[in-house]
Parts: sequence; structure tokens; C-alpha cells
Amino acid sequence: MLLSRNRGYRAFTLIEMLIVIAIIIILGTLSLAAYQRMQVVMRTNEYINSLEQDIRKIQRDAMLLDRKQGEGWPFGIGIDFRDMGKENSLGSYKVFKWCSGEAEYGGSRTTSSVPGYAKNESGTQNLPASMKWREGDSCASFGETLLRLPIRYLDLKPPKSTITVHNTVVTNREGGTPRPTELGFVLFESVTGKAFFYDTSGKLINYQARSGNMELVGNPAHLIITVKPLRGGVGKNLTIENISGRMEIKANE
Repeated sequence: MLLSRNRGYRAFTLIEMLIVIAIIIILGTLSLAAYQRMQVVMRTNEYINSLEQDIRKIQRDAMLLDRKQGEGWPFGIGIDFRDMGKENSLGSYKVFKWCSGEAEYGGSRTTSSVPGYAKNESGTQNLPASMKWREGDSCASFGETLLRLPIRYLDLKPPKSTITVHNTVVTNREGGTPRPTELGFVLFESVTGKAFFYDTSGKLINYQARSGNMELVGNPAHLIITVKPLRGGVGKNLTIENISGRMEIKANE
């Protein structure tokens, strides 16, 4: 029996196969990109939420600070954010305790509205940044100093990001030109848990000297930690409010 000459074979041509392969590759690439973006968003959210919880814990620890026997009065527990945006320590910070050097609560520097401020003494309201940092957890026998506490709170690392610690525009003198400030520290006062902000050199912001006292400026700035992923995805802002220490997380605008 002879086959008909008009009968053809049904199959894909090479061009059709290449088109199908190209479509599969494109769909796979889009799916992988979407998955990677989702991972970045999840890691960013996980990091910023963990950071908020850790800062809340540090504030709570300052309010419930347990003084050891023979220990001087501590102004409070704070966070050093200066290395947070650096590539080799991205997202990390150090916890410290600021010791007053006074044996008991009651002196002018421990009872003032600003930690470490003595009436009519200039500069004493700032962190003693020029003093040598010490390692340990006891304020005994060291006098006024900053102690790096031997504890770790946050071990979680953010995705590759740009992290900045800054504030809303503020000025420290009435009638002056508002300027953004690069912040480096937050201190939570012992017992009260009030939040005070300092720039990278340890200078107090949001307050001005007037008639021998330190007074809060009319429009105090809040501390803002901005995490902006380098691989796309929505970044996050963690805002810590002045004095109250209340925190809020929002997406970058």
C-alpha cells in the first residue's frame, strides 16, 4: 500500500521551539525577580520590626535599671547608632550606660530636666564623647564615663541597604535657620525612660540654654532610622519621638 504524497508530518519548527523557550525564560526571569523583591521586603520588615522591639526593650531596661552595690547613679542606658550605616557593620549598634560619677541621686546634675546638666555650667549636658569608653556593666569607681555594655540585642542583619540615622529639620537656637542633623545617639533616662537625642559628636539636640536652664525648643525633632534596600522594594522609616520615646514604623515616601 502506497502512502499519499500529500500527507504531511505534524511537528514544531525550530523557530517555534525557540519562541517557546524564550517565553519560558522571560516568565522564569520575571518570577525570580518578583521572588527576590519579596524576599527583600520580608527581610526589611523583619529587621525593622526586630529593631523596634529591641529599642523598646532597651528603654524598658533603663526604666527598671538595677543598681549594683557600690555603684554610682547612672543617667540612663543609650544606643550608639554611629556605625549602623557602615558597610562592614550594616544595621548594627552598641548599647551603653552613662554613669554620672555621683554616688546618689539628688545633685543638680541628676535632678535637672536634662541628664548631666548643672545650672550655669556650659557643655555639661552633652555626652562625654571625648572621654575613654570603658567595657563593663558597673558604674562603680569609674566616675563619669560611658560604659559599653557586654550585651547583644539585635543579631538580625538587614538586606543590602542604605541606612541613615537622622532627624526632622530642627534648630537649637531660637530664630536660627533650621538644619538637618546627623544623629548618633539616643539616651533613655533611668527611671523615667525619657528619650534624649545627641548628634554624632555627642551634642544634645532639641534643647537650648536660657537663663541658666536647659529648655525644650518649640518644635523638637524626632530621631528617624531610614532603611532603603538597594535591590528595590519598599523601604521603611522607624521614628523615635523626643521625650516619650514612642515609636512608629512607616513606609518610605
